[in-house]
Amino acid sequence: MDVGWQPKMLPCEQCQQRSTFDGGGLRQLDQVRLCRGGQYQGSLRQLILRAKASPDSPAFRSLYKSFLRQVTAADVVPEWITVPPPSWRRRWQGWHLAEELAQKLARDLGCNFQRLLRRRKHRPAQAGLGAHARRGNLLGAFDLLPGAQRRLPPSLWIVDDVWTTGATFYECQRVLEKAGVHVHGALLLAQVDSLQEAGSLN
Repeated sequence: MDVGWQPKMLPCEQCQQRSTFDGGGLRQLDQVRLCRGGQYQGSLRQLILRAKASPDSPAFRSLYKSFLRQVTAADVVPEWITVPPPSWRRRWQGWHLAEELAQKLARDLGCNFQRLLRRRKHRPAQAGLGAHARRGNLLGAFDLLPGAQRRLPPSLWIVDDVWTTGATFYECQRVLEKAGVHVHGALLLAQVDSLQEAGSLN
Protein backbone atom coordinates (compact mmCIF):
# COMPACT_ATOMS: atom_id res chain seq x y z
CA MET A 1 0.00 0.00 0.00
CA ASP A 2 2.97 2.32 -0.47
CA VAL A 3 2.66 5.38 -2.69
CA GLY A 4 5.64 7.11 -4.25
CA TRP A 5 4.12 10.54 -5.00
CA GLN A 6 4.50 13.12 -2.24
CA PRO A 7 2.55 16.41 -2.03
CA LYS A 8 4.51 19.64 -1.82
CA MET A 9 2.47 21.16 0.99
CA LEU A 10 -0.02 20.15 3.65
CA PRO A 11 -3.53 21.68 3.61
CA CYS A 12 -4.14 24.22 6.37
CA GLU A 13 -5.74 23.00 9.61
CA GLN A 14 -9.12 24.48 8.64
CA CYS A 15 -9.06 22.63 5.31
CA GLN A 16 -8.04 19.43 7.05
CA GLN A 17 -11.02 19.59 9.37
CA ARG A 18 -13.37 20.41 6.50
CA SER A 19 -12.19 17.72 4.10
CA THR A 20 -10.97 14.85 6.25
CA PHE A 21 -13.26 11.80 6.19
CA ASP A 22 -15.90 13.37 3.98
CA GLY A 23 -18.37 10.73 2.87
CA GLY A 24 -17.09 7.90 5.05
CA GLY A 25 -18.86 5.55 7.42
CA LEU A 26 -19.73 1.89 7.81
CA ARG A 27 -20.49 0.08 4.55
CA GLN A 28 -20.83 -3.45 3.28
CA LEU A 29 -18.65 -4.77 0.45
CA ASP A 30 -19.62 -8.32 -0.51
CA GLN A 31 -19.41 -10.09 2.88
CA VAL A 32 -16.98 -7.59 4.40
CA ARG A 33 -17.83 -4.67 6.67
CA LEU A 34 -15.70 -1.59 6.01
CA CYS A 35 -15.53 1.38 8.34
CA ARG A 36 -13.75 3.93 6.17
CA GLY A 37 -12.99 7.60 6.45
CA GLY A 38 -13.65 8.54 2.85
CA GLN A 39 -12.42 8.20 -0.70
CA TYR A 40 -8.69 8.13 -1.30
CA GLN A 41 -8.46 11.40 -3.19
CA GLY A 42 -7.92 15.13 -2.75
CA SER A 43 -7.02 16.45 0.68
CA LEU A 44 -7.55 13.13 2.43
CA ARG A 45 -5.06 11.47 0.12
CA GLN A 46 -2.53 14.25 0.74
CA LEU A 47 -2.94 13.91 4.51
CA ILE A 48 -2.39 10.15 4.40
CA LEU A 49 0.76 10.57 2.32
CA ARG A 50 2.06 13.18 4.74
CA ALA A 51 1.14 11.06 7.76
CA LYS A 52 3.30 8.20 6.46
CA ALA A 53 6.38 10.36 7.03
CA SER A 54 6.19 10.33 10.83
CA PRO A 55 3.79 9.49 13.67
CA ASP A 56 4.68 12.88 15.15
CA SER A 57 3.50 14.82 12.11
CA PRO A 58 0.50 17.20 12.27
CA ALA A 59 -1.05 15.18 9.44
CA PHE A 60 -0.98 11.98 11.48
CA ARG A 61 -2.49 13.65 14.53
CA SER A 62 -5.28 15.18 12.45
CA LEU A 63 -6.02 11.89 10.71
CA TYR A 64 -6.07 9.92 13.93
CA LYS A 65 -8.54 12.28 15.59
CA SER A 66 -10.89 11.95 12.63
CA PHE A 67 -10.32 8.19 12.49
CA LEU A 68 -11.26 7.79 16.15
CA ARG A 69 -14.40 9.88 15.69
CA GLN A 70 -15.36 7.84 12.62
CA VAL A 71 -15.02 4.49 14.37
CA THR A 72 -16.96 5.78 17.38
CA ALA A 73 -19.73 7.30 15.24
CA ALA A 74 -20.11 4.04 13.30
CA ASP A 75 -20.80 2.29 16.62
CA VAL A 76 -18.00 -0.20 15.99
CA VAL A 77 -16.84 -1.64 19.31
CA PRO A 78 -13.87 -3.88 18.54
CA GLU A 79 -12.64 -6.18 21.28
CA TRP A 80 -9.55 -7.24 19.34
CA ILE A 81 -7.71 -5.58 16.45
CA THR A 82 -4.68 -6.44 14.35
CA VAL A 83 -2.89 -5.05 11.28
CA PRO A 84 -1.48 -6.45 8.04
CA PRO A 85 2.26 -7.12 8.15
CA PRO A 86 4.23 -4.05 7.06
CA SER A 87 5.85 -3.91 3.65
CA TRP A 88 9.59 -4.49 3.46
CA ARG A 89 10.09 -0.77 2.90
CA ARG A 90 8.02 0.16 5.96
CA ARG A 91 9.97 -2.32 8.08
CA TRP A 92 13.18 -0.67 6.94
CA GLN A 93 11.82 2.78 7.81
CA GLY A 94 11.06 1.61 11.32
CA TRP A 95 7.37 2.38 11.68
CA HIS A 96 4.04 1.34 10.18
CA LEU A 97 1.10 3.74 9.81
CA ALA A 98 -1.56 1.05 10.31
CA GLU A 99 0.16 -0.24 13.44
CA GLU A 100 0.42 3.26 14.90
CA LEU A 101 -3.30 3.77 14.28
CA ALA A 102 -4.12 0.42 15.89
CA GLN A 103 -2.00 1.03 18.97
CA LYS A 104 -3.62 4.40 19.60
CA LEU A 105 -7.09 3.01 18.91
CA ALA A 106 -6.52 0.18 21.39
CA ARG A 107 -5.48 2.70 24.02
CA ASP A 108 -8.40 5.07 23.46
CA LEU A 109 -11.14 2.44 23.04
CA GLY A 110 -9.81 -0.01 25.60
CA CYS A 111 -9.58 -2.88 23.10
CA ASN A 112 -6.76 -5.36 22.58
CA PHE A 113 -4.13 -5.03 19.86
CA GLN A 114 -2.04 -8.00 18.75
CA ARG A 115 0.51 -8.40 15.95
CA LEU A 116 -0.41 -11.76 14.51
CA LEU A 117 0.86 -11.82 10.93
CA ARG A 118 4.18 -11.67 9.12
CA ARG A 119 5.39 -11.63 5.53
CA ARG A 120 6.88 -14.99 4.62
CA LYS A 121 7.65 -14.32 0.98
CA HIS A 122 8.90 -11.29 -0.90
CA ARG A 123 6.51 -10.43 -3.71
CA PRO A 124 6.67 -7.88 -6.55
CA ALA A 125 5.13 -4.46 -5.90
CA GLN A 126 1.35 -4.25 -6.17
CA ALA A 127 1.37 -0.95 -8.10
CA GLY A 128 -0.06 -1.25 -11.58
CA LEU A 129 -1.86 -4.53 -10.94
CA GLY A 130 -5.63 -5.04 -11.14
CA ALA A 131 -7.73 -6.60 -8.39
CA HIS A 132 -7.37 -10.21 -9.57
CA ALA A 133 -3.63 -9.89 -10.16
CA ARG A 134 -3.11 -8.25 -6.75
CA ARG A 135 -4.83 -11.09 -4.94
CA GLY A 136 -2.81 -13.66 -6.86
CA ASN A 137 0.39 -11.75 -6.14
CA LEU A 138 -0.21 -11.89 -2.38
CA LEU A 139 -1.54 -15.42 -2.16
CA GLY A 140 0.63 -17.29 0.34
CA ALA A 141 2.68 -14.20 1.16
CA PHE A 142 1.53 -13.98 4.81
CA ASP A 143 1.43 -16.40 7.71
CA LEU A 144 1.08 -16.32 11.48
CA LEU A 145 3.93 -15.01 13.59
CA PRO A 146 5.75 -17.69 15.60
CA GLY A 147 3.79 -18.28 18.79
CA ALA A 148 0.68 -16.46 17.54
CA GLN A 149 -1.37 -19.66 17.47
CA ARG A 150 -1.30 -19.74 21.29
CA ARG A 151 -2.80 -16.25 21.65
CA LEU A 152 -5.36 -15.98 18.87
CA PRO A 153 -8.63 -14.22 19.76
CA PRO A 154 -11.96 -15.67 18.60
CA SER A 155 -12.64 -12.66 16.37
CA LEU A 156 -11.15 -9.29 15.43
CA TRP A 157 -11.09 -6.28 13.08
CA ILE A 158 -8.18 -5.45 10.78
CA VAL A 159 -6.87 -1.88 10.89
CA ASP A 160 -5.24 -0.47 7.74
CA ASP A 161 -4.62 2.85 6.02
CA VAL A 162 -5.93 2.48 2.45
CA TRP A 163 -8.12 -0.17 0.83
CA THR A 164 -7.17 -0.31 -2.85
CA THR A 165 -8.59 -3.57 -4.19
CA GLY A 166 -8.80 -5.48 -0.89
CA ALA A 167 -5.98 -7.90 -1.79
CA THR A 168 -4.08 -7.30 1.46
CA PHE A 169 -7.23 -7.62 3.57
CA TYR A 170 -8.38 -10.82 1.90
CA GLU A 171 -5.01 -12.51 2.32
CA CYS A 172 -4.95 -11.53 6.02
CA GLN A 173 -8.51 -12.80 6.37
CA ARG A 174 -7.64 -16.08 4.64
CA VAL A 175 -4.73 -16.79 6.99
CA LEU A 176 -6.61 -15.76 10.15
CA GLU A 177 -9.82 -17.62 9.38
CA LYS A 178 -7.85 -20.74 8.45
CA ALA A 179 -6.46 -20.52 12.00
CA GLY A 180 -9.98 -20.21 13.44
CA VAL A 181 -10.27 -16.43 13.86
CA HIS A 182 -13.40 -14.70 12.55
CA VAL A 183 -12.61 -11.38 10.84
CA HIS A 184 -15.47 -8.87 11.25
CA GLY A 185 -14.12 -6.39 8.70
CA ALA A 186 -11.68 -3.52 8.24
CA LEU A 187 -11.20 -0.14 9.94
CA LEU A 188 -9.70 2.17 7.32
CA LEU A 189 -8.59 5.72 6.70
CA ALA A 190 -9.69 5.62 3.07
CA GLN A 191 -10.83 3.45 0.18
CA VAL A 192 -10.08 3.68 -3.52
CA ASP A 193 -13.57 3.47 -5.02
CA SER A 194 -12.59 3.09 -8.65
CA LEU A 195 -10.59 -0.06 -9.43
CA GLN A 196 -9.37 1.69 -12.58
CA GLU A 197 -7.48 4.10 -10.31
CA ALA A 198 -5.88 1.40 -8.18
CA GLY A 199 -2.72 0.96 -10.21
CA SER A 200 -1.89 4.65 -10.32
CA LEU A 201 -2.83 5.56 -6.76
CA ASN A 202 -1.42 2.75 -4.69
